Amino acid sequence: MRRAFTLVEVLVAFSIFTIVITLVLLSMVQTFKSFHQGEQFADSVQKQRLFFQKMARNVHSLVEIEEEGRGSFEARGKSFSFICAQSAALAEVRYEHNLQAQTLDRFYEEPADYDYGTVGLKEEPSLQGVVECSFSYGNGSVWKQEWRQEVEGIPAMVKVAYRMKDDQEEQVFIIHIPVSR
Repeated sequence: MRRAFTLVEVLVAFSIFTIVITLVLLSMVQTFKSFHQGEQFADSVQKQRLFFQKMARNVHSLVEIEEEGRGSFEARGKSFSFICAQSAALAEVRYEHNLQAQTLDRFYEEPADYDYGTVGLKEEPSLQGVVECSFSYGNGSVWKQEWRQEVEGIPAMVKVAYRMKDDQEEQVFIIHIPVSR
């Protein structure tokens, strides 16, 4: 009749226990990493959704006016500006892609002074991680990269095509925003 384990039996049992604990801990670490990545992705999607909901609200409330030879909508290059109705007054809004900072920014000024060069109040937060962005404007049959209200009137739709990059991957998105008239 034996009363104790031999040294070899204790070492074998301890080795098996160590291997099992290591495997369990590795799977837990991987689970936490996956959970964290999922949270980051969900947060990024939420920020994009909120940013583009605000953009859609602004574009839907676009006001068509002519003021001193300038229209209420102007688009060129990596930005577009317009006059929209807010709760108490008209406001100037500009959306612009900042390539260096990799952001999509919203600038806002209320009340509107009809000078797009002075729209300088940046409203946070910007949309971060935007590597590339282009705006297009359409009237139902033609898409253009630049748009002047004085020549073409108000566009029927604004298209935003952008590429986001995070730690793991790049994704391309295209959003169409109809303009209410």
